[in-house]
Formats: sequence, C-alpha cells, structure tokens
Amino acid sequence: MTRPDYAEKIPNNVGLADDRRLARALESWQPDFLSWWETMGPTLPTQDVYLRTAIDVRGEGWAQFGHVPMIDYRWGIFLADRNPDRRIAFGQHKGEPAWQKVPGEYRAELQRLIVIQGDTEPASVEQQRNLGATAPSLYDLRNLFQVNVEEGRHLWAMVYLLHAYFGREGREEAEELLHRNSGSEDSPRILGAFNEETPDWLAREIVLYLKRTLKRLDVTSRSLIALLEPGSCFAGSLLELALAADRSYLLSGVFETVPPTTGDADAAPAAVTVGAMNLGPLPMGNGLTRLATRFLGDPEALSAAEKALGEPLEAAGAERLGLVTFAPDDIDWEEEVRIAVEERASFSPDALTGLEANYRFAGPETIETKIFGRLTAWQNWIFYRPNASGPDGALRAYGTGKRADFDRKRV
Repeated sequence: MTRPDYAEKIPNNVGLADDRRLARALESWQPDFLSWWETMGPTLPTQDVYLRTAIDVRGEGWAQFGHVPMIDYRWGIFLADRNPDRRIAFGQHKGEPAWQKVPGEYRAELQRLIVIQGDTEPASVEQQRNLGATAPSLYDLRNLFQVNVEEGRHLWAMVYLLHAYFGREGREEAEELLHRNSGSEDSPRILGAFNEETPDWLAREIVLYLKRTLKRLDVTSRSLIALLEPGSCFAGSLLELALAADRSYLLSGVFETVPPTTGDADAAPAAVTVGAMNLGPLPMGNGLTRLATRFLGDPEALSAAEKALGEPLEAAGAERLGLVTFAPDDIDWEEEVRIAVEERASFSPDALTGLEANYRFAGPETIETKIFGRLTAWQNWIFYRPNASGPDGALRAYGTGKRADFDRKRV
C-alpha cells in the first residue's frame, strides 16, 4: 500500500519524487489546470462545501478518504499500487503479463483512448458549471461539487498517463485538454454531447434518463412494433419510441367502430410530430439521432423530416416523409398487424436477433455499437444460447450430418 505524499507540490502516490523530469513536466501543467478550474469550474461560492479527499489507498485499490473544504482541496495523482503479477484479462493477449510500457503497435490507439477519456472529464465540469444555481439543497450542491472534483481528479490521472508514457505527443495532448472548451465554436470538446448547454439541474437529469432508457430499448432482444392509433401521443421524445421500433404502423383515419360525434381522442386521426428532442439530445449508440439513422444515406429525406418540426402529421404526411413504415386504413389494419407479427415469429429467434442488431445500428461504428450492438447480440444473445452452443445446438452439430434442435423461444 502506498500512502499519498502531501509534502510534494503535486500530492501523489506514484513516486514523483523519484522522477524529477516527470514531476517538472506535471508541475508546468499544474498552473494551467488551476487557471482552467478558476475560469471554467463551479460558478457558485464554495465556502460551505466540504469534499472527500484521498488520504490513503488500500492494497485492493480502494481509497480511504478524509474531508476538506473545497477551497483547500489538493489536486494530485492517486492510483492503485502496481501489481507485478497482474495478467491481461481479455482479448487476444489474455493471460499475458500486463504491459508496463506501451506496445508500439498499439501506441496510437491507446493514446487516442486516453485523450478521449481525458477530454470527457473537464468537459463534464464545464457543462455543469452553472448547475449549482438550481441545486435543490446544500446536500445536492455538495454532491454536485464532489462529482466535479472527481472529474478533475480523473483528468489528473489521464494527464499523468500522457506525460509518463507518450512523450512529447502526450504532453501536447495534455495541454490541449485545457484549451478545448465545452460549447466553444472554435475549439469544442471531442464528444458532441458535451457541447450542449445544460442550464437546469432537473431538465438535465430528465434528458439523461431518457437518453439512457432509449439506448437500453435499442439493444433489447425483442422485436419492436409501434402501433400509432387514435388517442396515442407520438410527439417529440415519445416519437423516439416509434423511431426505435423495427416497424411502425400509423392508422390512416380512425376506427369505424368509433362514432365521430363522441368528442374523445379516439375520434380524431392519429398523428406524429417531429420535435427538438428528435434532433440531437437523445442520440443512439452510433452517435446519430434515430431520425438520422432512419434516413441514413438520404440527406434530402432527413432535411424534409426536420423541416416538418412542430407540425402534426397524419398518416399520409408521415408516410410521405418516411416517418412510419406503413399507414394502413381501418379495413386493412388488423390484417397488416397480424401478418407483421407472424412474419417476425417465422424467423428463428437467433437469426432475428442478429438481423435486428444490424438494422438498428446502421451508420458509424463506435465503441457502444461494437459492445452493446454487435458483441452483445452475437456473443451474449446468439452464441451463448443452447441453440448455438448447447448439446444439440448448431455449433455442436455442424459437420456431423445431424440436425440441430432449436428452442423457438426468443430469449
């Protein structure tokens, strides 16, 4: 266990005292960081805010904390002790000794990952700098500032890695981490989400919750069919449910069984409305909106849909713009829906899962789509299932001349 050295100009438990060259490089970066924190950090007075600060690190890697006023917080580098026997836990190098130096063949990729991760830390602080003004209580304010400080501490860890392992390029990237600013037109943060304004505490949390929930819907191993009937409300953020579906059906007109004189919502045709929430705040794992994913490769169709912002579109208009899959009338409605469900059910569940994962994550390949789209679909939902790897699964039966025995249940 290595105790943090608070006697150093930069508190640390990584032995900076034994590497003066590295220490001097980090000490030259420190004033820029403090200036950035003063300029771009929390805007409210912090005299009543006490923060946890690392005072020790256990052998298992868990930090021990004390409490200090925010104004007295000491920025530094606190990492878990190195384990000389540590092994790589996954991938093609699984079981090999953990790297103590950056392999040349992975240098660019590792540096890029560290830079992107490092960029998110100050970006989060910048994006949240005014949120304290809407914090419901001092308790919430303290938690907000604690998050800000943790982001800053993580930034120091990333900067340490850049300085210690990536030479001049690493030092230049560390400087750039402080030169980019959230929302700046000239030098924005790397990830677009951190350049969006978040002026209100509650609104921010609601949008993030919606974003996370819809992303989980995208990766569910279920066929999603949206039925847009009279009385429904597929507008703005709720339209995302229809855009996330594998198919969407919007009833043209109303059901004949509903008298037109009833005056209730079922007597009016269903409509969809594109809103501001469909144009950026709720991206998919591929980094695109669901609207942009739907019209991938067709910028004219996307532009036409965006121009309909705020306009309620009934069946004919929504189908013309491509916002729904089909718009049958009352006569065909029940039969069209039945055929769609039976058609989906006719696929093997594993083929259906793979097909849906590929269709839902069109466009740019990102870490999220690789892990939660491709990897999750094929590895967790397909290859690990008995249909593939069970005693009578396809992988076991392959090449034997025997027919695999499939379980038709979806998951």
